[in-house]
Amino acid sequence: NDPLSHPGNVAFVSTNGTIAADGSYTNPYPSIAVALDAVSSGHRVHILPGVYKGQSNRVLTLMGKHLHVRGVGGARRVLIDCESKGRAWEFYSSDHPASIVEGLRII
Repeated sequence: NDPLSHPGNVAFVSTNGTIAADGSYTNPYPSIAVALDAVSSGHRVHILPGVYKGQSNRVLTLMGKHLHVRGVGGARRVLIDCESKGRAWEFYSSDHPASIVEGLRII
């Protein structure tokens, strides 16, 4: 489960990412929403360990794309803190049925 095993179709997110990011492992996106918006259907979004807070890390949607969103290291290492301001994810009937969201702890 090496996060670099599919670099061509993987986007990375880190709490240390920057606005000028390209989504690579060395230059990850700064928030989950930015990554979800930037990738195309068929991509993987790997969320690196950390605590994700703020408006761009809650009320997330897959936007109908076929995506595999994964917390690297699992739910013990990747936390979405909604700060009591809404939900982490919204899923819709228009979302691709084979999409996967896994390895995240949500509070």
